[in-house]
Formats: sequence, C-alpha cells, structure tokens
Amino acid sequence: MGLPVLVSDKTGYSDWVENGVNGIVLQTPMTPARTATAFEALQALIENPRWTPDQLREHARQVDDDVILEHLMNRFISC
Repeated sequence: MGLPVLVSDKTGYSDWVENGVNGIVLQTPMTPARTATAFEALQALIENPRWTPDQLREHARQVDDDVILEHLMNRFISC
C-alpha cells in the first residue's frame, strides 16, 4: 500500500522495519504506554513520511515468506 507499518519485535518482519523510517517496531513487553507511543509514532510517520510510497513498496518486494522463514528458523536454532 505504500504506507509505513507497525510490527512487534517478536515477528520476523521487525528486521525488515527501519524504526522511524519505513515503520515502527513495538517493543515487548507491550505495555499500554509502549503501545500508545508506538501508535503515535506511526501516525507521525504517516503524516511526515521519510520514504515515498514507491520506496516503501520497493522495500517490501525484497521481503518474502522464504526470507522471513529462514530468519525465524535461525532464531529458533540459536536459542
């Protein structure tokens, strides 16, 4: 869609997000205060984007399910 995203730091997509550039990473534990701050930061990023919609879409094309699966498997194995 060409919009920044909000993701949890517990997802593989958090590695794709450059916090404050193409999205916001919500840190765990997800307290009400952290959640509110993350949504406020996301709103600010949507209103004052760092990347154009085309840049966001192009960056998203570089991430596919295989990349995320490999990352998650590596995290699991390293625990």
